[in-house]
Amino acid sequence: MDLTLDGGASGARDMGAHSRGHAGQRECGSVAGQRWFAVQARPGRERLAKASLTAAEFQAFLPLALIRRERTGEVETPLFPSYLFALFDVRRDPWGEIMRQPGVLRLLGENKRPRPLPHGFVEGLLVSASLRGVVSNLTPQLAALAAGDEVLLLAGPFADHRGRVLWASGERVRLLFTLFGRPTEAEVARGDVAPWGGEGGCPPPMQSTKAGAGR
Repeated sequence: MDLTLDGGASGARDMGAHSRGHAGQRECGSVAGQRWFAVQARPGRERLAKASLTAAEFQAFLPLALIRRERTGEVETPLFPSYLFALFDVRRDPWGEIMRQPGVLRLLGENKRPRPLPHGFVEGLLVSASLRGVVSNLTPQLAALAAGDEVLLLAGPFADHRGRVLWASGERVRLLFTLFGRPTEAEVARGDVAPWGGEGGCPPPMQSTKAGAGR
């Protein structure tokens, strides 16, 4: 498995950024060849990656969860720690720039090319998100999982691995994936996985026309 692209992401409905070359694009949809892609930020740098991509005129979404802590009360934290989502057209947008943004670790894909997420996954999160990006209902995305579906683990000790759903019940999912070259089964929380589908084999990134590539 090759998940070694570099990448990054940004904000919620209030982001105000547009995907390069598509001014006025709605946050909850995609037009032309635009698709949502998974991006990994450096640990604890999700918001920096979000801000960096917004400044670079990429549209992206950082889903948040509202959790309660005894001392500080309600706190907004990334729904998928270290992961965000970016929307772009691999044929028209210079997605290679994503990998050079501060806070970005990598852009997920296969064979050194980004792989889009299934239609509707990120859009569903956006529909249930507040203006600040807090997602209130994961049920539609999680309920869609079924035996045989391919998923990407976004959290826990097996993060970044891809697996196939053996069964899904309640809040748990049992997966089959390869670990150290051997078939392995594991049971994880439904919120720790995302559908992993869409077309593979995207074209290489456009060359950036910006000055000063390294940051």
